[in-house]
Formats: sequence, C-alpha cells, structure tokens
Amino acid sequence: PRNNYGKSKLFDEKLLYTYSDSVILRLSNVYGPGIPPYKHSATATFIDQIKNEKPVTINGDGTQTRDFIFIDDVIEALILSATKKTDFRIINISTGKDISILNLLSHLEEIIGKKANIKFTNILDETGFWKSKNSLARKALGWKSTVSLKKGLKLTVNSSK
Repeated sequence: PRNNYGKSKLFDEKLLYTYSDSVILRLSNVYGPGIPPYKHSATATFIDQIKNEKPVTINGDGTQTRDFIFIDDVIEALILSATKKTDFRIINISTGKDISILNLLSHLEEIIGKKANIKFTNILDETGFWKSKNSLARKALGWKSTVSLKKGLKLTVNSSK
C-alpha cells in the first residue's frame, strides 16, 4: 500500500481472509449514474465541475493513470461472486485498461461539450500508474467488463443533473 487508505483496505482484507471464507472483490475506480460527486468519485466530481464551469483540480500533472470501471460491470461481478463457488479468495474487478486523468477529462469535455478549467496541485500524492489485472475474475467467476469507458461516460454524463 502507498498510503494509509491502502493500508486500511489491506488490513480489512486480512481480517476477512482470516475469519471468513467469503470472496473479497477488489474494485478499481467505480463510476456511473447515481454516484454522487465529491464523495470519492473523480469521474462524478469532474462531470459536475465541467458542467457547472467550476475549476477541476488535478493532484499531480494529470499523466497518472487509473483503471475506471462502470457500475453495471461491478454489479454483475458482485452477483457472480455471491452465486458462484470458487476457491479463490481475493479477486480484482477492473477493466484491465488504464487511462490518464488528462485523457479522461478530454473524453468528458467532448461528451459534455465544454472545456474543463484545470488547476494543478501537489497537495495529495496522486502520482503513479494503476491498472489492475482481472484475469482471475475471468477464471474464477467467468466475468469480464463489457461496458467501454466511452459508453459508460456517456451514460453517466447523460444521467447527471
């Protein structure tokens, strides 16, 4: 783990692993309709900021990458993990594809039809590249993400106020 948040998630996983036989799903950056802005969702926050012409704050230079996954894909994985027997205990639920924050913003600008007013800061350690391997989800659950980033972003933007 790179920070205290990551350490707390690992600690929780170890507790569950020790005291339960449940499957642990590690979700990448979930986005989609109904996820409120300013509540740990960069995508929902960016959409609100661009639509309302507020400054979009990026921690770092925007080249850092993340693996964003649409909520419908996550729900399908949750259902499969609850109904399918597997010997695997920790499974990544992700697209297996990463995108830079600047490229994500570019897609959102195109869909919304407005330019983002980007402000760069170095307040938080948000550097680095993050792309999750999801091959175990395919093997253990027969699952893979099916909603492309562009389609998911369009659905999310069109559902937001």
